[in-house]
Amino acid sequence: FRSVLMFNVLKHAIILMIIASCSSAIHTTDNPVGKRKGEACRKNILFLIPLSLDASIATAANNGGIDYISTVDRKIFYSGIFNYNCTVVSGTSKVEYNIFKNK
Repeated sequence: FRSVLMFNVLKHAIILMIIASCSSAIHTTDNPVGKRKGEACRKNILFLIPLSLDASIATAANNGGIDYISTVDRKIFYSGIFNYNCTVVSGTSKVEYNIFKNK
């Protein structure tokens, strides 16, 4: 019984180490927080075969139509086979920023 229990504990510990994800805030600015969000991801299979490479802040802002960035966050997911690293940007466009600024 003890060896079966130890095997199950080790099996679950290994699974938890292989599959992991997290997200964190990287940067904030004094710009107003807008409703727009943009995302850019770098995705790989087996850490070797790239599916997409650009996870830059500029690409994320462009994908969301953002001209003035307010926050930058990072989402990361790792598994044994597939992993991704995404940059998530929120902010406002020039038009929205000018409306907010003139209030």
